[in-house]
Amino acid sequence: MELRQIHYFTCLYEEGSVTRAAKRLNVVQPAVSTQIGKLEDEFGQILFDRTPRGMVPTQAGHEIYRLLKPVLQDLMDARQRIIERTGRITGSVIFGAVSSISAGVLSGTLIGYVEAYPDVSVTAVGGYNNDLHEAVQSGALDFAFINQVPSEFQATARIVLEEEFFLIAAPAATGEARPPIAIGDLAAHKLVLPSKRHALRMTIDRAAANDHFPLVPRLELDELIVVKDLVQRSDWVTILPATAVHGDLQDRRLGARRIVGARLRRQLACTVTPRRPLTAAARLLIDRLSANLAEAANSTLRVVVGHD
Repeated sequence: MELRQIHYFTCLYEEGSVTRAAKRLNVVQPAVSTQIGKLEDEFGQILFDRTPRGMVPTQAGHEIYRLLKPVLQDLMDARQRIIERTGRITGSVIFGAVSSISAGVLSGTLIGYVEAYPDVSVTAVGGYNNDLHEAVQSGALDFAFINQVPSEFQATARIVLEEEFFLIAAPAATGEARPPIAIGDLAAHKLVLPSKRHALRMTIDRAAANDHFPLVPRLELDELIVVKDLVQRSDWVTILPATAVHGDLQDRRLGARRIVGARLRRQLACTVTPRRPLTAAARLLIDRLSANLAEAANSTLRVVVGHD
């Protein structure tokens, strides 16, 4: 039995399709079928039933996966430890991040990371919360920073930070302080929020409902860059977490006020999957981005509190 056969088998078992397994392995489909055929010949058992719906594991397939998956994981972990001991970090990382993470925090992190680890190639993608989570679970992404993690997957997620939401408006013309605002007073403002499909909106609505102050926006926009531009140019206001407006507050493109009378907070989490064990390069990027997000949230809070 070859390591490649174990790798192909576990990938096909998890994907349930030769097409998806080949794409994940970055090989042609016949290569997957050939290796699985060799493995079945070696074991003398059929490991998958070929059906119109895909490759369905047999009882023998289930049992062999249970035995081989830990072996593959141990081998991959050993490989990573050996690589890390050389002191040279190489490879590639592909990850996702929700749009409510400040572009400044993300770009600053990536600039510092690629300078520190020039032998690592990095791909960052954006998307909605659920789409990114599903991409991680399918093995398409190494990890993703998202707003909410489904309860059944919380064991594979790490809470990066818990941060406060603020009322965001155009910067005060004279730079005067902005006192906190009661959540009950938000109805008097022209409020723009993401639509109900957006994880940020779900968090806002849930917190507002718990405090018996349902928020009814007059305008809904999902693209946060458009939301911030609209607010900057007008008398409209929005509600966003600290890390979404960090750079905008520093550059005085926007102003912020604390919201009192409600617990408006979100947990930002990093979600991973056992299907795609983290490499040293991925772990280092997670740690760097997590630290920068925490600093951005704390810095934003200091700015806003200083203006209260």
